[in-house]
Amino acid sequence: MTMLLDEVQKGQSLRVLAVRDSSLRAQLLRMGLCEGSVVRVVQRISRGPALLRWGSQELALGGRHLALLEVHPVGPLPRR
Repeated sequence: MTMLLDEVQKGQSLRVLAVRDSSLRAQLLRMGLCEGSVVRVVQRISRGPALLRWGSQELALGGRHLALLEVHPVGPLPRR
């Protein structure tokens, strides 16, 4: 099930399938986040930013940037 990163919940682990903006793709690549990477949503504010973690890196991305990343869940959905 492919979705955009702005649709996910805190606690989910996701594989990045695509970044829909070349400038954002380049910025994320410099930080070690590329298509195929697995990220975990550490914090999430509804319709706002999310804190992502992959490896030893953490990054806060705003809502409009989250809508540019296509992702696929890699584990069970978190309990509500």
